[in-house]
Amino acid sequence: MLMNIKNKFCINKKFLLFLFLVIFGTLTTIFAWNYLSNNSVKTKAVKYSTKYTYLSLASIRTDVSYKNKDKIFYKNAIEYFSNIVSRIGQEGANLVIMPEFTFYFKDSYISSVKKNVKTQEYDIIVNENNIFYSEIVNTFKNLAAKYHVNIFLTSFPLNSNTLKEPNVGFFINDQGKIIGYKIKYEPPVGKFDINLAGKKFKILPLICGEAFNFNNPDDSNTKSWVSTNAPYDIIIHALNQADVDFSYLATYIQNSRSNIKSKEQNVRSRLSIDWYKEAFYNYYQPYFDYLSNNPGVVIVSDTHNIAGIFNKNLNKINSYKMGVDYDIAGFKINNKNFSNDYTK
Repeated sequence: MLMNIKNKFCINKKFLLFLFLVIFGTLTTIFAWNYLSNNSVKTKAVKYSTKYTYLSLASIRTDVSYKNKDKIFYKNAIEYFSNIVSRIGQEGANLVIMPEFTFYFKDSYISSVKKNVKTQEYDIIVNENNIFYSEIVNTFKNLAAKYHVNIFLTSFPLNSNTLKEPNVGFFINDQGKIIGYKIKYEPPVGKFDINLAGKKFKILPLICGEAFNFNNPDDSNTKSWVSTNAPYDIIIHALNQADVDFSYLATYIQNSRSNIKSKEQNVRSRLSIDWYKEAFYNYYQPYFDYLSNNPGVVIVSDTHNIAGIFNKNLNKINSYKMGVDYDIAGFKINNKNFSNDYTK
């Protein structure tokens, strides 16, 4: 009798152990599946190698602008641009550039930017009437952390009576922290670089008209701080409804800066070939000359005509992924030599 009870107890004990292991295994499998599903954004596009680093860069191209619109539209802006960034993040991009003036609302501004001593990141300071700017910035900080993507979030109005143009953009790293910021016509503050597979890539951030200042005798500041920190691995250029097609002007340079036929023009109809000559010689020549001598790549975000990713020879790089409103190009890098054979 006692023996039967012991046998039954042993059987029940083994059964309970078996049942526990089955349940534990099932739950572990479900958890692992959910984890991999939620974190598959990097594995879908990013390759790993002991010999090479694989880097993917994204530019946004859109005609949608909220520049000087009423701040009641800020939720529309969040929804529109966060949707684009989410799709880019799901493709596994490492860096995405926003166009200039993306969140530049009328009669509102960021009061200041201050470094948080405890966290070593930068916080935006806003008054109660402009608290919505905090919501915008936090939205993209969360997206950066979720998809492990670095974001150049441009740009916002800054409260200042002394700056040439109070226009600021924030560099959010792939942990969702603001580690640097850039005021137009001023040197960048903080860190502008990304780390990938043990390699650091230095970034030169530019906002629109700063390109004009590379050889401007009235403003040697831009040329000075750009030269001091050169060379750069990646140049990021945020524009807004620019008057020049970056790709077309690059073609102009590659054709000995002459002999471009009107039929090749793929820009706004009001622009002429003569305008391009003037734009190049009077404004862009030092900038494009600099780009052609820099070892890195250039990312331009702006309207559909202008946005794109260019190599050091200013050739537009074929995207491995092209959405309605973004391009992603990939690079296989060995000792920081950029090779656009990422998808081969």
